[in-house]
Amino acid sequence: MRSREFLSYRVATWGSMANVVKQVPFAEVETRWIAAGGKDTRGILKSFEDLVERWSEENVTASQVAEFRYIGGIPTEKWAVITGGTYRIGDSVGDAQAFEWQPNWSLITVRDPENGQRVILDGNNRAERLELGRRAGSVHGETKIAVITGELVQPIRFMRKAIAPLWHL
Repeated sequence: MRSREFLSYRVATWGSMANVVKQVPFAEVETRWIAAGGKDTRGILKSFEDLVERWSEENVTASQVAEFRYIGGIPTEKWAVITGGTYRIGDSVGDAQAFEWQPNWSLITVRDPENGQRVILDGNNRAERLELGRRAGSVHGETKIAVITGELVQPIRFMRKAIAPLWHL
């Protein structure tokens, strides 16, 4: 434990393994976002800073990630096309490919307070490769995936290209 900020823990039992969920400060979420590399998209993360009640980190299984949603752009872009418009990771079409999830990677998501669905803010490509690797058999469905989730204070509907709808119903 690094500081008093991490004193808030909740232990949930899932199967025979305990899953520890710890709250994390926004500064750490931003640090993890930057560490993921790629293009600098911190503007997306910062746009959620005041819309999230709390950020927490937990491990979920690769199979559970299949229920998450891609964050999209416009209805004709990649994530809408490969999922048939559902944006659900598990609905991704593509050739199953060998893939190895790195233990230091994570996905950053937000959760809809109305239905509990998580939408990926950072890690769309990793989630896609994870799902295709799971189908190929190179990633076991019980592989633990670190996920940071922001609990939205209210339902949000994104419009236009800025950020597409979090998910389509």
